[in-house]
Amino acid sequence: MLVAGAVSPSTKLLAQETTLEKKFRVAMNKDQSKKAVQMIPKILSGGMQHLDEYPEEYASLMNLIGVAYAEINENEKATTYYELALDRIGIEKSDTCFEYGLYAYNLGMAHSGMGQFQTADPYILHALPIVAKGYGASSYEYTMMYFQFSLMYVDMGRYPAAEAMFNGLLYYFEQTQGKQSDDYMNALGNMGRVYDGMGRYQEAEQVMNEVLGYYKGFGMSKASEISVGLNNIAHVYWKMGRLSTAEETYKESLSVLLQAKLSKPLDSATLMNNLALVYKTASRFPEAEACYRKAIDIYEHLGLKEHPDYTNP
Repeated sequence: MLVAGAVSPSTKLLAQETTLEKKFRVAMNKDQSKKAVQMIPKILSGGMQHLDEYPEEYASLMNLIGVAYAEINENEKATTYYELALDRIGIEKSDTCFEYGLYAYNLGMAHSGMGQFQTADPYILHALPIVAKGYGASSYEYTMMYFQFSLMYVDMGRYPAAEAMFNGLLYYFEQTQGKQSDDYMNALGNMGRVYDGMGRYQEAEQVMNEVLGYYKGFGMSKASEISVGLNNIAHVYWKMGRLSTAEETYKESLSVLLQAKLSKPLDSATLMNNLALVYKTASRFPEAEACYRKAIDIYEHLGLKEHPDYTNP
């Protein structure tokens, strides 16, 4: 989760910004990341001298440039600008400055997006207490940032810690929204992933089916969530040795995305990698190789050679 809009531009920044910088900020506020990214080279080529006396405003702009790149999955470029933002604020404010916490969190999430979890972890651990003071530990904004951190722990295989984190999140969402809510079900589905990782497959299957039933009740308006749910439960079927069911469910997951015209390259890579595992387990090696090659091609095209699925397919 990125926090592009978490800090409103100051009066100083608005007074100093060039016309192009203002257009860039407007594009980001309208979620037009691709349009905004096209403006960045011109913004940088114009020089930043007008912000030399305004370090916090310079940092805000660098952070927003980082967010723009991160939102189009160019996380390596994003890290450069998050680091510039942190450097300009200064290490002496690293334990107290709310903005420093936000930018450190963004930097950590960019590393996480590249599969660099060990690099991401200390940035996020440093950022969260600072952000909790700014937003409030019981705020929705802080909770969703903590949610993303919990997801990273699932991806890292730190399942006992992730289980405790998601238990807390489930309690929060039940108290604030009720069990029949998207946030509660999202947390429950990821708890299913934790159970899967811990080898508690029957518990995983039970909660994942509950989540799928909830999202399927909305039809194709929840196509993305349905596809994720199918992908997750297919992985459980694979672990349980129910290979034909796993294959059918993975294919259904991809079909839902294609039907809703939501399929993205990274989604396809993940599904190809997962299908390859099923075929490999079933000794269907030519089909497994073909799926692996498709997944590898996508990861290389996206510049994600450090992604865990690329390095250890």
